[in-house]
Amino acid sequence: LTEAELGSPQITEPMSPSVHYAGYWPPILSPRPNSNFSKWQRGPSNRVATQAANEVIDYPGKRLNPLLISGPSSSGKSHLLWAIGDSLAANIPDRDVRLITSETFPAEELPDGWDDLLMRASTLLIDDTDRIIRRPKGADLLANLVGWAIDIGAQVVLTSSRKLSSDSLPVGRLRQAILAGVHVELKQPSEETVLLFLRKNSLSRGVSLTDPQLKIIASRCRGEWSRAKAEFETVCLSIESGAELIGTAEI
Repeated sequence: LTEAELGSPQITEPMSPSVHYAGYWPPILSPRPNSNFSKWQRGPSNRVATQAANEVIDYPGKRLNPLLISGPSSSGKSHLLWAIGDSLAANIPDRDVRLITSETFPAEELPDGWDDLLMRASTLLIDDTDRIIRRPKGADLLANLVGWAIDIGAQVVLTSSRKLSSDSLPVGRLRQAILAGVHVELKQPSEETVLLFLRKNSLSRGVSLTDPQLKIIASRCRGEWSRAKAEFETVCLSIESGAELIGTAEI
């Protein structure tokens, strides 16, 4: 497949010797400014997963390989995955970080040259693993990919909306990897954790909002990080357009 067919984002600034290969599969990690550790709010619902992420960053490919992160929608799985990749890309600038999602995973066969590209990678990130293995050939293709990455010493991190069970997979490399991997779970954040996150965002944005006002936003998000961010940005947009939010009712 050509880079045009794959639709991978193109990098125009030279970042490392491997940038020449950035347009081919597996896609190279693309930056997400809002999905790094500076935007991550640690709390009881993600404390173990955050510590596991730090271990991966400090000891890539060694202690926790593969690392499997599970949790419901909007619990922060993709954010944590991107944050890990962002940190490893900065710490190991001469090696690639490759990211695969269910949308970019092929249906029939792995593109030619994927194994050579992974030889240049420090990390392989796989988002929505449970969606990939539900496809007819998903488990077999993923087994080849994950097995090879682990064999060459690349750090593998996978996310899933549910805890992956090795018993539900055919006997082979993927089942072995899931069985031997370290599983951590993300839960929906508490209202107090969301409030801390909103307070930090309010300070960084220079928006003057009181804790009672922020609590209104936190209570409306129902434990979903994406919704908390959207509600906060809606309030900021109102303030920036000239609204005067005095009490909680205006929020």
